[in-house]
Amino acid sequence: MSVNSWKEEFFYNEVKDVTLKCLVERLDKNEADLLLIEYSLTKWKGLSRENLDKHNLYSQGCKVQENPNFKPFTIATATCALCEVYYYSKDSCNSCPLAQSRDGVPCDEQNLNTISDKEIEDLSPYNAFTVSKDEKPMVEALEKAKRFVIKLKEIKYNASST
Repeated sequence: MSVNSWKEEFFYNEVKDVTLKCLVERLDKNEADLLLIEYSLTKWKGLSRENLDKHNLYSQGCKVQENPNFKPFTIATATCALCEVYYYSKDSCNSCPLAQSRDGVPCDEQNLNTISDKEIEDLSPYNAFTVSKDEKPMVEALEKAKRFVIKLKEIKYNASST
């Protein structure tokens, strides 16, 4: 097991291939966002301690690797399908459904807003992984973004059917 076997299971397409699929298939924004979120969820679920162990990998900061002598796989904007579309666009993260579902706060920034009696988060979802090796906050944030986009689709559908 190795970074390559991990990629086969959890990062099966290059990020550019996923974003290109959205363009080629001319998916509307919500459909494209759902595809990008699903792809991101697969990657982030693959970063659990259990899945990394299964592939004989470890994480250190934003890098995942099998040993210090091999080139690491970096968890950053270049390996994020949502970032590929939104981070590099003219308005940066503002249009990203992950940021929108977090009250406009990007995934690498701490959300200081108190939402529905939840405590203010200690670390952003991205930093929870890079600092604490905890992928769960990002998985939860992506699941929330998915629900957010589905709700937007419902609103759009209901508006167009009236």
